[in-house]
Amino acid sequence: MRKPKKSEEGKLKMVRDATFNVGNTFLNEMDHQPRLKANGKYKYVINNFGRFSVDSEDCKLDRNTKLHVLKTAQSVVCLISYSGDEQLFICCGIIMECEASICTTLTSATLLRSPDGSPKLAANIKIDVYVGGGKSVEGRVVGVDFHYNVAILEFYHDPPVSIPEVMCVDNVLEVGVRASLYSNVPVNTSNRYKLSHGDKVLALARYFQEPYDIMIAIGEVSFDYCQLDCKELLKASCKIKKNGIGGPLINLYGEVIGINFYHASYTPFLPMNIIIKCFKDLKENGPRFTSFTWSLGQ
Repeated sequence: MRKPKKSEEGKLKMVRDATFNVGNTFLNEMDHQPRLKANGKYKYVINNFGRFSVDSEDCKLDRNTKLHVLKTAQSVVCLISYSGDEQLFICCGIIMECEASICTTLTSATLLRSPDGSPKLAANIKIDVYVGGGKSVEGRVVGVDFHYNVAILEFYHDPPVSIPEVMCVDNVLEVGVRASLYSNVPVNTSNRYKLSHGDKVLALARYFQEPYDIMIAIGEVSFDYCQLDCKELLKASCKIKKNGIGGPLINLYGEVIGINFYHASYTPFLPMNIIIKCFKDLKENGPRFTSFTWSLGQ
């Protein structure tokens, strides 16, 4: 498996999964800039990759919360995509199912998108999956929905990986135009979480270099609208890096309530109500690479 190049900048203090000294460890932030080849030349296309910067005053988690986070963190993977031999993107994913050592992972379709930005798969796509401890395996694309910018991958892992608890947002969040969006989404779960404005949440991601450890960004839910073109997105004050895209947003009980995307000032996230619909649709209908906008009422 390919290994991303290590930074030549100063040594980074690493966050071990078992320690959670998060207040003092996300220092000496590093930018990693994947390069794409265009017309025979390399050019930098994306920046603001690296470790999450966290204010130590905002990182005081009680023991139970730490235990919940550690349990969910086992299902968070780092993903690096390539078109042929050229690196495309770095992000994260969350393992949703694991049967017979086949792990099904949810992530952002940005990982697979063509370098020209069009809603199609990059040519000769390859994915490296990094789990806890830095073990790497090859991932396989199952399906992509470019409308909601989500994708499903599969990879083999033995022993099986633990699966996180998943929660849909409850009706307390369904205000204004969003009421019809979330209430009409059929899901195969009775688990619903009463998410309120100001609730504390945590964005999780796995770092893309050794020791491939877990990073945390802590914030609060806001009912303000995101400045992005998907009206179903919600907003949290967590500040992540672009390699945190596709990672889970969890509550203080370690339950996954959304998938993270990126904005420089906050973290947009797609609630699990929508994610579960996408996941079920792509799994049941087999490989499907589409930008088709399906009705949430279906």
